[in-house]
Amino acid sequence: MPSKAARVAIAVVVVLAGLAASIGGSYALALHALDNGEQQLCSAFELLTQRPVPKPEDPAANPSREQAYLFYTDLTQVEHSYRCQVTKPQAR
Repeated sequence: MPSKAARVAIAVVVVLAGLAASIGGSYALALHALDNGEQQLCSAFELLTQRPVPKPEDPAANPSREQAYLFYTDLTQVEHSYRCQVTKPQAR
């Protein structure tokens, strides 16, 4: 039968191993959830930027088209900042 000190040492090792496993598991789950959330965000950006919005020739003549173009360019910049894989035609 192991001595009392050996049993305490084994118990400490088992507790630390269990703690390390639970921390590692929760970290892995958090990374998976983050990847899933980023994928959903990229899907939303892909939907919102699916059709390129051309830059209006005369923004003063039609301010709503200028606003739509600015909104589109802002969305594409944010989409790129999230490193979403984008393959869509460029606006004219």
